[in-house]
Amino acid sequence: MSNETAIYLFRPDRLPTRQSFVAAETREAERLVRAVEVLEEERRELAQFQSDLTVGDETNCGLVIEIRGPLAEIAVPVNRHAPSGAGTFWSRIDRLAPPYTSVCSFGL
Repeated sequence: MSNETAIYLFRPDRLPTRQSFVAAETREAERLVRAVEVLEEERRELAQFQSDLTVGDETNCGLVIEIRGPLAEIAVPVNRHAPSGAGTFWSRIDRLAPPYTSVCSFGL
């Protein structure tokens, strides 16, 4: 029966150490904390935008032309059309966002 032997050469300065693992885990934990903070700030800004929404404000879908309770009527820009082909549509305010921050779902 034949037997094959492999020889591996390692450079000691290339081997990860316990300290490098701990440092990497610490950096990852800090990155996650920052990501959560950014996400919470974005959610606060979105909630503030939605609560302050008034007639004449621009949204990710178009211009607000009427507000009735939790709904807003949106005038679609001239270069786009609502799915029904109309120039306006109604959307829940909680589905609207500041302009250029997200894609319009047309209230769906």
